[in-house]
Amino acid sequence: GTFNYRWFADSAQIEAQDQKTLALTQDLVGSKISLEISYTDQLGFEEKIWSAKSSLVKDVNDAPVIETISAQTASENAYWSYQIEASDPDPNDDLNYELTSGFSWLELNETSGLLFGIPTYVDQQSSSGDVQITVTDKEGLSATKSFTLDVSNLTASERDLSLNDPIGLAEYKHKGEGI
Repeated sequence: GTFNYRWFADSAQIEAQDQKTLALTQDLVGSKISLEISYTDQLGFEEKIWSAKSSLVKDVNDAPVIETISAQTASENAYWSYQIEASDPDPNDDLNYELTSGFSWLELNETSGLLFGIPTYVDQQSSSGDVQITVTDKEGLSATKSFTLDVSNLTASERDLSLNDPIGLAEYKHKGEGI
C-alpha cells in the first residue's frame, strides 16, 4: 500500500512536509522531531506508526553572505575606498575578509572589510579589472564575490600636476593606518 508521512516538531505538525525525508531548517533548531507513518493494511484498516522523538535539533554553521557589489569607479592618483558588507546567519561569528584577486594598489582590512587604495599610473596594469573578495567565518566556511573596478585615467597634464603633489600619498598613508 501507500505510505503517508507526517512530520512533527515538539508534537506540532510541520506544515507541507509529507515526504519520506525531512530537510532540517533553521526554524527547527531546538525542537525534537518525530514522524507518523500511516497506511491502509490488507484488511482495509488504517494503521499508524510513530517514531520516537529525536534528540534536540542542533544548529549548524552557516556560510557568510556578501552583499552584492555593483561595478565601481576609481580615479587615478585619488584615494578610493569601498566598505565590503558581509554578514553571517550564525550569531557572534567573526568574519575574516581576504582580497583574492585585484589590482596591486588595493589593500583590504581583514577584520573590517574596508577595501582602499590609490591607483597610480605606474600601478595600473589596465584601466578596468575584476576584484574578488572572499569572506570566511571562524569555522572555515566562506563566500566569494567579484565586481568590476574601472580606473579613470588622468590626462598627461593632470598626471604631471598630480604626481608633483605629495599630499595624495600622505593622505593615503594616513587613511590606511589603523583601519
